[in-house]
Amino acid sequence: MSSPSVSVILPVYNTEKYLPRCLDSLLGQTFSDFEILAVDNGSTDGSAAILHEYAQKDPRVRVLSSTPMDVASARNEGLKAACGRYVMFCDSDDWVEPEWIETLFHAVSHSGTEMAVCNCIIEEEPCHGRNKAATEYNLLRHRGKMSYLSARQKLNRVLWNKIFDLDIIRKKHISFPAGREHDDNAFMFMYFSFPGTLRALKNRYLYHYVLRADSLMGRLYHSVRTGHELDLLYAKRFVYDWLIRWGHWHDNAGDFLAELHQDLFLCRQNLRQEDLPRIAETAITLFGGLSLPSHVKVSPVIQAVLHTNKERLLSFLSRPDETVTLLKYAGIKYGRKIQGWSQEKLYVFSLQVYKRYAAFCGGQRSV
Repeated sequence: MSSPSVSVILPVYNTEKYLPRCLDSLLGQTFSDFEILAVDNGSTDGSAAILHEYAQKDPRVRVLSSTPMDVASARNEGLKAACGRYVMFCDSDDWVEPEWIETLFHAVSHSGTEMAVCNCIIEEEPCHGRNKAATEYNLLRHRGKMSYLSARQKLNRVLWNKIFDLDIIRKKHISFPAGREHDDNAFMFMYFSFPGTLRALKNRYLYHYVLRADSLMGRLYHSVRTGHELDLLYAKRFVYDWLIRWGHWHDNAGDFLAELHQDLFLCRQNLRQEDLPRIAETAITLFGGLSLPSHVKVSPVIQAVLHTNKERLLSFLSRPDETVTLLKYAGIKYGRKIQGWSQEKLYVFSLQVYKRYAAFCGGQRSV
């Protein structure tokens, strides 16, 4: 097929146990006008043989590479080779419902939107390591149409429950930070940096997301040292360079720096106390001295980063719970817990006195 409607990018690395189920679910779609771009990251098990076996049986399966690479580089290779009008992503240890592609394709091509998002079914394997909040982060909690600006604040940053416009990706030079984990977070921030509308299909559970202990995220939550513990910050720098290069920094600086604040404390959660100086040094090296548009207000934490004040930044990172803020109104303290990603407001006698956004990690926040 020279120009299918949808290209599905499938990075593969040592998932021979799960790969046949994944490929069977993709090839069993009710929608047939698609291609599968399977990028083998240098698997050392039988994954490559499985891919070539399926490629011989079905011309929609294209095996792109057997060179060892990271998942971000594999996704970039898939984007370069994609021929579809739209692009979707799938993880090789997951599987999908038969109408996954058809539903999202029709939602994006017939509803006056540029993007569509579905919900997922979470498949938990033993000892996957993630708590309830981290697990439920993957669930879609909103439905209907929303702007990209709203979606940036409300939706998760996973790739596999969405359909993307390949023309936008190429015209805006959007890609993944090669060699870094959390590449999906960077990609989604860039994609949501422009005006657009998406349709969220909360009631359509079309993707089966498998939680494994030995996956990339599984190792993260088990605190396995892989050398990628601070990749969230490096991926954010990749986004900053892209915003500067293509002239989008002024319009996105506020959201970028607000998320950087969150990213610092996400890194802190996954590292030990003795690692805090490394977090501070890395943040200051990557983001110290960045230009701040006059209309943007930042937190004291980000001020410490921008002003390269390591000691002050360490004092923030060393606090037992950054997410707790005491709100005083008329001399009285009010406190309650927030769960989820949506915008939260606090009212006293019908007057809005406080507003903030819950952490993207799906964790619990108190105000």
